[in-house]
Amino acid sequence: MLRGETVTLRAVERSDLPAIHAMRNNPDLEGLVYGAPIPHAMAELEFQFEAEQQIATDQRVDYKFVIDQGGTVVGRCDLFDIDRVSGTGRIGVTVDSGHQAAGIGTETVMLLLRYAFRDLGLRRVWCDILADNQPSIRMCEKCGLREEGRLRSHYWYDGAQRDAVVMGILREEWEAR
Repeated sequence: MLRGETVTLRAVERSDLPAIHAMRNNPDLEGLVYGAPIPHAMAELEFQFEAEQQIATDQRVDYKFVIDQGGTVVGRCDLFDIDRVSGTGRIGVTVDSGHQAAGIGTETVMLLLRYAFRDLGLRRVWCDILADNQPSIRMCEKCGLREEGRLRSHYWYDGAQRDAVVMGILREEWEAR
């Protein structure tokens, strides 16, 4: 469990699945995260939840959290694609529509970075963001991530191919903040 000033990042519980299901089926949220929104059945989320419960903690390469604010699930986030040899990991954050622009995303990214660098000993954390998603790019910049490159025509979004911006931060950059 990772505690911030206004949010807690905690493990996903079965009781969180309805809130996650609603976010995963919100085309405005999922489109910005994955390009073309894909409908997700509750049974799919339940199956993923059960499968993830079977993975031993020391074998994890993905850490999935819900963003909890005062007992309400306001988003979800991941630290995933962890490469323990290279010391890298990737982050993803989704904040529910009704809770955006409240600093929740920024606080969540800062908690994920602290966990990645201090607790897991990673040396670089990165993400890729739809280039049209300026609020998320600004949020990452506020947290110290900087643009490292572009993946041209990487996502299909809103009827067209779109670029993705790759952003990252090194442990020493994070420590200097």
